[in-house]
Amino acid sequence: LRAALSDPDRFGLACQSLPGPDFFWRDGPLEPITEVLLMTGLLNRLRTFTQDGVPSVLGFHAIGDAHTTTNPLYGRGCSLAAAQALLLRDAVVAHPDDARARAARFEADSVREIEPWFHASVQMDKMGADPMGTSALGGGDENSGAKAMGAVFVAAQTDPVIGRTFARLWNLLITPAALMKAAAFLARAGEVMADPDAYPAPARIGPKRTDLLETLLA
Repeated sequence: LRAALSDPDRFGLACQSLPGPDFFWRDGPLEPITEVLLMTGLLNRLRTFTQDGVPSVLGFHAIGDAHTTTNPLYGRGCSLAAAQALLLRDAVVAHPDDARARAARFEADSVREIEPWFHASVQMDKMGADPMGTSALGGGDENSGAKAMGAVFVAAQTDPVIGRTFARLWNLLITPAALMKAAAFLARAGEVMADPDAYPAPARIGPKRTDLLETLLA
């Protein structure tokens, strides 16, 4: 599929086959101005600048992707960089003349506020970056954990407790660890997961991967 999408004509055909991108072809064909530009290297990377809590570098503070890189699929990179810039500001204000204390403060704050998103991204990647899972969409075991978890995401669209908690998580107002300590959220999510059939996953729109590939290779 990647090889097919690297071809400009096939890339355009794929766009016309997918709900959403097809909107731009409604008034006629489009002419590309570049070759297909690939987005690769969707990595999670964490760099630490302390050893046993002691700063290993003084007078230098890495923020954003230079410190913590998360898979851009999740759309957190700029937000995490901005949040870390504020952590650096706080460290500078607290320790303007003490480079060691400033570095220790900044790195400790980053461990608490930034690094959890690195670990969350790693876990999401291992899950396939699909919170609904294939089972929740009609495949696999009807009683699978994927189906139950998928029901929680469906419920978030209408349930105020789940929806508001997820909104806080997606906007970096709480960390993944804090999510797992939110009693009201866990109770409501447990109720939903106990009866996932009450929250059926919406039907996917657009062609399946195999159908898309068949179209591009025809």
